[in-house]
Amino acid sequence: MKLTKLIIKNILGVDDIEFTAGKFTTITGANSSGKSSIFKAIQNVFQGGHEANLVRKGAEKGEIVLVFDDGVTARKVVTEEKSTLAVSGHKNGKTYLDSISDITAINPISFLAGSESERLKILLESMTIELPEARILELLSGERMPYGEPLEVLEKVRKNLYDKRTGENRMVAGTKANIIGLEAALPPRGEVKDFESELGKVERELEDLRAKRSDIEAERNTETESKVQSYKDTRDAEIEAIREKYGTLIEETKAAHSIGYAKAQTEYEKASEPLKSKIAELKESVKTQAVTESTKRAIAKAKTELADYEKEAARLDKALDEIAQIKLDILAKTPFKGLEIKDGKIYIDDIPFTQLNTAAQVAFTLKLAKLRTDGKELRLGCFDNMECLDEKTLESFKVAAAKTDLQFIITRVGNGELEVV
Repeated sequence: MKLTKLIIKNILGVDDIEFTAGKFTTITGANSSGKSSIFKAIQNVFQGGHEANLVRKGAEKGEIVLVFDDGVTARKVVTEEKSTLAVSGHKNGKTYLDSISDITAINPISFLAGSESERLKILLESMTIELPEARILELLSGERMPYGEPLEVLEKVRKNLYDKRTGENRMVAGTKANIIGLEAALPPRGEVKDFESELGKVERELEDLRAKRSDIEAERNTETESKVQSYKDTRDAEIEAIREKYGTLIEETKAAHSIGYAKAQTEYEKASEPLKSKIAELKESVKTQAVTESTKRAIAKAKTELADYEKEAARLDKALDEIAQIKLDILAKTPFKGLEIKDGKIYIDDIPFTQLNTAAQVAFTLKLAKLRTDGKELRLGCFDNMECLDEKTLESFKVAAAKTDLQFIITRVGNGELEVV
């Protein structure tokens, strides 16, 4: 279906114009000559409603007539008070107009001249995409679905999962390093001994040795004191005559006692020293064993945590793969082969859109225009402000446009009055 004729009277900047629309209709003229008014007139017929400011200043009414090649004619009359639409050649009138065209999508030329963000917005708004929201929510493990256009949502979800996986992998690496360090601190594997029991046994041996020493000392003290007292008694009985004799015996006995005590002490120290060393060694072993057991418990806990981190990292790996597949499945249903959206920018076959050659950019833009008219009988593309394109890009656009089944009406700024070709 094609638009064959357009008549506009007293609408915005247009006084009176009538032209036959072909495959490629170009409207040129100076600024404020009425070029954009033609597009607004076409849009108003399809969008409906009443806009009193459409009537040209000084006129009582304005009129827009669209004639189609299927015999249908749409005539809209606009006054200050009301707008009246009459559709002849079809019984359903305005409903029919709604079904044949998506007039809101008729200026994707701004796609070429726009910024990265504007370009992405146009693209996303042009594609009808349904996300498997229930599955995505499962992959997010209870987190809320982010807001935005479907592909933007997928990118936000991907980044969310990627950041989480990075965190889990960091925990895996850190925990593994911690386990290696803890295991390196463990003593060499060998026979496990009960150092505490052995320590108690040696301490009892030392205590027995001390008790034996005490018994010997007590016995020797008693014997010495008895002899000394006997000699004293005898000495006192025999008085001064034998004082010198027994005085010597007393001193000799005391000296013998001292020698015996020193000998006993030496024997005790000789026997107790190995026991004391063994006790010190066993106490250190008990302490080391306690540290070892604590380290083993820490290793066991770390291994449990490591298993949890690895499990979550693996889950996130699968979730990222699934998100990537969802994105691939969605993009495969679009007419844009090799399309990707990364960091808010459009890529084709891993090449940023801005780095594509002119022909590729134009071809993409035309596919975008075609996408918005798919399913509609009237495949009309109205491209305003074509002067934004350089001559090379414009020529590429015309060549590519001629190969499509779309009908085009474009405007460019010129030097003279309004002209339609």
